[in-house]
Amino acid sequence: MAAGPREGTSRRIQRCAEQVGDGPLQPRSRGRRLPAAVPGADVDRQARGRRPCRLQRPSVGPDPPTDGGDADMTTVAAYDPSEPIGDGRTIIEASAGTGKTFTIAAAVTRLVAVEGLGLEEILVVTFTRAATAELKGRVRTRMVDTLRALDGHDTPGGIDEHMRVLLDVHPATRGTYRSRLAGALTHFDRAQIFTIDGFARRLLGALGFRVRSSADMEVGAVDDQLLVQVANDLMVQRFADNPNGDAVPKASDAVVVGKVVVDTPDARVVPEVDEVSGMARTRVEIALAIAAETARRMRAARVTTFDGELIEVRDALADPEIGHGARTLLQRRYAAALVDESQDTDPIQWQVIRAIFDESRLVVIGDPKQSIYSFRGADVESYLSSIEGATARRTLGTNWRSDGPLIAALDTLLDGVTFGDERIAYRNVRPAPGQEGSRIHGTGPPLSIRRFDGDLPIDRRRDGYFKVGSARQAVAADVANEIVALLSCGVTIDSQEGNRPVGPADIAVLCRTRKQVDLIRAELTKRAVPSVAARTGGVFTTIAAEEWRRLLLAIERPDRIDYVRLAATTLLIGYSPAQVAVLDESAVLDLQYRMRSWQVLLYDEGVPALIADVGRTTGLAGRVLALADGERIMTDLTHIAEEMHAVWRLGRIGSLAGWLETTISEAAAREDSRVEEPESRQRRLQTDAEAVQVRTIHGAKGLEFPVVFVPYAWDVPSIKPVVPVFHDPDAEVGGTPRRRLVDVGGREWSGFAEHVDLAMAEDGAEEGRLLYVALTRAKHRLVVWWIENAKSTASSKLAEVITTDDRSPEDLVAQSRGTIEMPMVEALPSLQVYAPPPREHAVLGRARFERSLDHDWRRASFTSLSPEHLLAGAVETSEHPLRVDEPNGADDAPPPTVGIELPMAGLPRGARFGTLVHEIFERLAFDARDMTGAVTELLEAEMRRSAWDFDPDAFVAGMVAAMETPLGPDAASPRLRDLDPSQMLHEMTFELPVHTQAGTVSLGDIGFVMADHLSVDDPFRRYADQLLGLGAQRFRGYLTGAIDLVATLPGPGGSRYVVMDYKSNALAALGETAGPLDYGPDPLAGAMIESNYVLQATLYQVALHRYLQWRLAGYDPANHLGGSMYLFVRGMAGADTPVVDGERCGVARWQPPAEMITALSELFTGSRP
Repeated sequence: MAAGPREGTSRRIQRCAEQVGDGPLQPRSRGRRLPAAVPGADVDRQARGRRPCRLQRPSVGPDPPTDGGDADMTTVAAYDPSEPIGDGRTIIEASAGTGKTFTIAAAVTRLVAVEGLGLEEILVVTFTRAATAELKGRVRTRMVDTLRALDGHDTPGGIDEHMRVLLDVHPATRGTYRSRLAGALTHFDRAQIFTIDGFARRLLGALGFRVRSSADMEVGAVDDQLLVQVANDLMVQRFADNPNGDAVPKASDAVVVGKVVVDTPDARVVPEVDEVSGMARTRVEIALAIAAETARRMRAARVTTFDGELIEVRDALADPEIGHGARTLLQRRYAAALVDESQDTDPIQWQVIRAIFDESRLVVIGDPKQSIYSFRGADVESYLSSIEGATARRTLGTNWRSDGPLIAALDTLLDGVTFGDERIAYRNVRPAPGQEGSRIHGTGPPLSIRRFDGDLPIDRRRDGYFKVGSARQAVAADVANEIVALLSCGVTIDSQEGNRPVGPADIAVLCRTRKQVDLIRAELTKRAVPSVAARTGGVFTTIAAEEWRRLLLAIERPDRIDYVRLAATTLLIGYSPAQVAVLDESAVLDLQYRMRSWQVLLYDEGVPALIADVGRTTGLAGRVLALADGERIMTDLTHIAEEMHAVWRLGRIGSLAGWLETTISEAAAREDSRVEEPESRQRRLQTDAEAVQVRTIHGAKGLEFPVVFVPYAWDVPSIKPVVPVFHDPDAEVGGTPRRRLVDVGGREWSGFAEHVDLAMAEDGAEEGRLLYVALTRAKHRLVVWWIENAKSTASSKLAEVITTDDRSPEDLVAQSRGTIEMPMVEALPSLQVYAPPPREHAVLGRARFERSLDHDWRRASFTSLSPEHLLAGAVETSEHPLRVDEPNGADDAPPPTVGIELPMAGLPRGARFGTLVHEIFERLAFDARDMTGAVTELLEAEMRRSAWDFDPDAFVAGMVAAMETPLGPDAASPRLRDLDPSQMLHEMTFELPVHTQAGTVSLGDIGFVMADHLSVDDPFRRYADQLLGLGAQRFRGYLTGAIDLVATLPGPGGSRYVVMDYKSNALAALGETAGPLDYGPDPLAGAMIESNYVLQATLYQVALHRYLQWRLAGYDPANHLGGSMYLFVRGMAGADTPVVDGERCGVARWQPPAEMITALSELFTGSRP
């Protein structure tokens, strides 16, 4: 076959009239070819754990269904939408572009329509918040479209095979399907679609006392600074007294080792302590000690990790005493479960999922070829183990993303390729109907593999290979020129809007690292091609992090003039070095004053207030956005501020500058090790303008682009891990994932080198899967670079797939039948500047506001509804410090006092103290055996966070007394500590719509309903009468609030649901000293009315009524509503708290007629009183 022309991009631009690449460009054999230039390539490849073997081509054709775990791994039946989801475990392998999310949405719709399952009975689990939000939207859209089809209406996507299954039935059956879907859409908020971590959190709440940890613990990643502190403390404890002169490991090494152990909680640490001695033994002991101490300190701070929650759930489900009951509880709730992105599960997640659903119906959907998140804990072994013992295994056989010619090209390139395991094989797919041909016009074959001539003038190593840095730079320039050529040569795409030119936003460049992204963007900038980077590395390795660090040093040490001068040169303040050099003493003093004021602002109001003031006083936004890369820098500065706020608001660090410095150092170490940052710390997209998207491959997973460039698939990292993580090579492959091992012994022990090789082999397998992800993002055209004369190319998966079975590049092109070209780049690219086509400028005009404002609409709370505020949007507080401490108008002659001491009588007053009381109640285990110890532990944690000046023993005694006080007049009445934790709900938040369309409501309307139902002898009837005179100002919108506690108490005919609220108000003493009678029925009634707590209690009971109405089967307000109890904790003195006129002092009980609550609920929905 004739060789194609060799040419630079400049000539290609000059001959646009000939259309770039009309027909496939054939490769030349000149230059270094892999087999000849790199002898021993197969040895290198096998050393890295890759399998060059070719399997029988996997198919999805009309083979008979293959069920069970012993299925032939190369032949899997296609998924049939008409096939019911059976009992047991169903595996659906969804290759790239085959409609995984669509299939999940269709399966949920079918379970609802055909089987009549409620959305609350179907669990769908995925792995990111973004995926969860998308999945919820897709499921709802699918149900709406299916409902339209059942009604005989057109649907946006037409009638597909999944809908056809529901339509091709008897009309009466279609009616049943329609009714079920309509009902499910009405209650779509019941849909159980969560991240795996969110599901674990809900399991903790559902399992209640069956798990050891509390569901109210704060969840997050392990703080790097905490690890550093733990490691340093342990090193001092271990080696401060070292009489034997034992070798001391570096503290930084101990941090690295400890972090790997902490971040891989399912792994077993090797070697065993007893197997080694010397430094290896020390490293093992230090690693285990860091993990244990970190866990202890996190528990003490009431912090846990996402893995920690999963471990709690897993252990509860496997517990021999309570496990069966816990599993049964969850199996009764869920009739089926679907696990999305199952290749990203880790062993702990998989153990939880199987423990619950293996005995019912479990659908596992994923693609092992896209398992690329091992650095986040994902373990493809979990997915592979799920195949063993599965009752059914299917695959999705239609690619809805890519054009037919591009699919054919990938079939040729990847035929028979496996990705780290023989069970992870490439599968042929068919193009979707209507996509059999190419939808892009004006280019050559859909897959172009650009080769660099071995004689190109690129800097070389001594062994003749290109220097990798110089090769990367040359490739970046070539990529940029190719993009200019593509945008300049009249290439068009068929889209829903018709045939249109290719624009910058149609192009994505997928790289392995952030540095590669920066190289590409720099070359695009030189050529005036707009580009945008999305999630490219960690934000703490950017210039913005250093700018913040310098400013924070000056804010924390304004006395250091050198720090202040350095901070002035940052982008955050904006002085140039020349301006700083000529600052006189007065100007420097002004800067010091400014730093001091920002220090006060930071400590008093936090990071958001600081950055707001910096922006206001320095013109930050205008200065930064005027820079060439201003949007990028501004996005990074804001992102770092958000991360600092997330840490600073917890009050657990003393120096924000110190935390930032440590975080920057850790991020740099992770970047050097090519470990990706956690998602929250990855750089964000700075603009959505029309621009080329330059991303990492990790960030592109799940996305698709019309044209994709993959410039660095040849550039494979080869880094030996300091702490290798790998799977047990001696474990049997089967239904249980092979356990991961972490080798912390270091080079001093004999097994370390072998374990490093095993870890590198697994890393190499994942690099191969990264290649698959990169190659399958394109819809129409894919361009890949292959630099044969680079040292790292030999060990790349790209080299393996191109040269498999000693296939030459010419053979590959011939086998592709015109779908693959391999042009040879013979000259380094010159600079070609992009000239965008002229655009019509829209005529701008002022927007006109042509509707009237709805002044009645607002989001109201109890506080803003209170009569003294009259809907003026008052500040919400837990208590009312300006009023609650005033006398309640008691008689001048004090009654006899009861000789019972009130422990809290002398404690502080006001909203801040009230918030503390609420925090303790919310976190306190009501059934704790040692109540004093439990309260003391919580109080100590709170006092560490903020300064308090009171007697902690008095506070503890008061809280314990409140827990021990009977809630009714009888001595046998239940106490707070007697309440069943499984029958309580703390902080029940609500949002109630109030006349959103029907009209408005006023306090007078509320008072009218109350007066109509309350008897004249009701203690709060006079409050209703007061409201009757307040009917002038009306509102509508949403009523919002949070109920401190909802609990069940025994009542006539069964349990009743009671609203409880904690009040720390200090009522006026009726005698010389405070006593329980100060909180008797009359003083409490006065306080309830004066502080408008009657209105609060009424609104809370309406909210509870609405909640129970939707969630409690057989709900009857007359039988289930138990009224309210307002607990004035200062007046609750324990078991001896006196009873006056049939009421316990300190407990304001009120049970209005259920008819009043339902009437108010109807008022809020539009019915007039």
